[in-house]
Amino acid sequence: MFADRLNFLMSLTHTSNNALAGKLNLTASYISRLRNGRRNLPKKPEFVTTMAAFFAKNITSDEQKNTLERMLRVPSGYPADMAQASELIFSWLITETDDDSLSDDYVSRIGKYNAAYGSKSIYGYELEGNTFLYTLSEKKAGLTEFMKTALNAEKPGTMLLFSDEVSDWVYSDSVSNEFVNTSIATLIDRGWKIKLIYSLNNNYYEFTRRLYNIIPFVATGQVERFFCTRIYQTITRRGLFIIPGIVSLSVNSVESTVEGMPAVFTRDKAAVKALENEFNAFLDFCEPLGTVFSSPFYQNYWTSIHNFAANPANLIMHTRSVSAFFVPRRQVETISVQANNPKFIEIFDKSRRSIEQYLKHSTVCEFISLPTCDELFEGKVPYTFDDLVADEYQYYYTPADFAEHLRAIIEAKKNHAKYYNVYIAPSYMKDFTFLVKENCGYYIRGYGPSGKVFYVTEKTMVSHFWGNFFGFVSRLQPFGQDLAVYEMERLIGEIEARLGSGND
Repeated sequence: MFADRLNFLMSLTHTSNNALAGKLNLTASYISRLRNGRRNLPKKPEFVTTMAAFFAKNITSDEQKNTLERMLRVPSGYPADMAQASELIFSWLITETDDDSLSDDYVSRIGKYNAAYGSKSIYGYELEGNTFLYTLSEKKAGLTEFMKTALNAEKPGTMLLFSDEVSDWVYSDSVSNEFVNTSIATLIDRGWKIKLIYSLNNNYYEFTRRLYNIIPFVATGQVERFFCTRIYQTITRRGLFIIPGIVSLSVNSVESTVEGMPAVFTRDKAAVKALENEFNAFLDFCEPLGTVFSSPFYQNYWTSIHNFAANPANLIMHTRSVSAFFVPRRQVETISVQANNPKFIEIFDKSRRSIEQYLKHSTVCEFISLPTCDELFEGKVPYTFDDLVADEYQYYYTPADFAEHLRAIIEAKKNHAKYYNVYIAPSYMKDFTFLVKENCGYYIRGYGPSGKVFYVTEKTMVSHFWGNFFGFVSRLQPFGQDLAVYEMERLIGEIEARLGSGND
C-alpha cells in the first residue's frame, strides 16, 4: 500500500528517485525499492515527515490538488495551508488500512502499470512498452511522448490521426496547445505527411475549433483531411494517434467524459499494426473533406465564395461582431475615399442589392456578438468588409458609426421577415467567421496570422452541420432574437451617453 502511494505522489509531482533521495539523505536504489514494494517501511520511518513536506511543497497546480483530493477522499477539500497539507499527506502515507478500494482507483493504478510495463516516469514523458493512462495529465504525457517519437525520428514518415471524441484534453491549456501545434509545424517542415479523419460525432463547435487549429498546416499540401460518414451517436468514442510500425496512442471516452477512461500508449508492433488497421477501416468510409485557400485574397477564393453566395438556400452565419450586409452607405463612401478605391462603392451596392433580393426567398440568421463600449472608443473594432472586397487593409469603426450600423440592422429586421439575429456571447468563436448554407456548403475564415479559409462541400457533412446549427438556433428562438435587439439598443444607448458627456 505504501509503495503505491509513494509511487503515486512521485508521479504526481514529477519527482525522480534521485531527486527524492537527495532531499531525504537516502540512496536512489533505496527509494526504488520502496516504490516497487521490495523494501517495507521501517517501524519508525522518521524520513516520512520530510517526505510529506517535500510533496506538499511540490503540489502546486489545481489539477494536482484536485487529483490528490479525490485520491485521499478529503471531504473539506485539499488544505491551502502548507503545514496542514504536509500533515495530511504524512498520515495517508503511514496509515495501514484493510480497505483496498484505493487499489481500484484509477490514480493508484499508475504505479502498478508502470511497474508491469517498464515505464520510468509517466510525468517525465519517458513512456516505454505498453502503458495505461487514466488522468488528463497522463494522457497529455502520452501525447507528448508520441510527438517526441516523431520529432526524434531519423527520417520523415506518415502520422495517422483520427478522433470522434471531445478533444478538450489536448487543447485545454496554452502549453499543450502550443506544443502540439509547434510539433506538427516542425514535422511538416521536415517532410512528414499527416492523414486526418473527422467524423459525424464532432459537433459544429468541436469540428470548427479543431479545424481552426489545423488550418495553418493544411495549405502546405502535406495534411490530407477526410470525413467519415458512417460513425454517429456511438456510446464509446475513439481517438487514434499512430505512426505506422513504431508507436500509437489510443484514447477512449464516453460522451464528453475523458478522465478516468483508459488510454493505451504502446510501441508493441502487433498492437500498432492492429490500430493502423482500425484507422484504415475508418478511412474506407471517408470522403475528402474540402478545399483550403491559403489567403482570402486569392482569386480562386473569391470565385468559390461568390458561387457560395449566389446559391439560393437558407444561411446561418457568424462574423467577429456584425456582418457588413447593412452598413450605412455613408460609411462605405467614407472608407472608399480613405482607400482611394471608387470600385469599393460599386461592389458594396451590388452586394446590398444581392442580399435584398436574397432575403425575398431565403432565410438569413446572423449570430450577433457585440464589442464593449471601451473597445469601440479605443478604435479596436474592425469592419467585416473582407466578406465583400479583397482588400488587405483593415478599417475600424468610430463609436458613432457602429451605433449607426446597429440602428440599420434593427431597421433591416423590421423590413425583412426572413432576416434574423441571435445574440451570443462575444467570446464564442471569436477567432473565425463561419457560414453554413442548407444543402450547399460550409466555410470557415480564420483571423490572425494565418488567415486561412476552409471551404467544405461534402454533402453529408454540410447536412450534419446545418442540422447542428439549425437546432442551436431553434433552441435560442425567440429569446435569442429579443436578446439581440436588447443588446444592440443597450450598446447604442451606452455609446450615445458617452458621446454626449464629452468625456471621450
